[in-house]
Amino acid sequence: MQVFNSTSDLFKNHLGQLKAIGDVNRVLRELAIDGAAAVAKRVQNDGEKADGSQIGEYSTKTLAFGKITGKFGSIATKKQMSKRMKAFGDTSEFYGGYKEFRQSLGRQVEFIDLTLTGAMFEDWIPAPLDDNSWGVGFKNAESAKIAGYHEKRFGTIFALSKEEEKQAMQILNRIISQILK
Repeated sequence: MQVFNSTSDLFKNHLGQLKAIGDVNRVLRELAIDGAAAVAKRVQNDGEKADGSQIGEYSTKTLAFGKITGKFGSIATKKQMSKRMKAFGDTSEFYGGYKEFRQSLGRQVEFIDLTLTGAMFEDWIPAPLDDNSWGVGFKNAESAKIAGYHEKRFGTIFALSKEEEKQAMQILNRIISQILK
């Protein structure tokens, strides 16, 4: 039995075997699709970073509407924030922090899930990088900028967790087994 020093070495070995078979693109596409879904689920349903810890806690400092739009001003324009807030029926001028702001929109506040309008995760997609590689990222510069802001503030979020890496290995092994049959 062959022994590998890292997950990366194991992936390289498996991908080398797949290249010989000639169906690498399909396998990488499936892994990217599953990886994108796993990260989105972890963040949105559990509020966890890639290391498994909670993303953080919502601020409870009093905020005025102008402060909310100002905080996100370099990411989303005041017009976009105003439009989004009006779309949710919000009319308040002051909030007891971002937590209260989310509550006023009917959003959960038990943990940070990085979802207000859903636009950022709509842009979180798997995509081909070239003929034999796939990746996951944001199709929109605004969403990438917002994600970057969140990672700068909270730490690594948009990477596979150890558990997600294990799941990817299981999927890879299952696909390889199916191909080799």
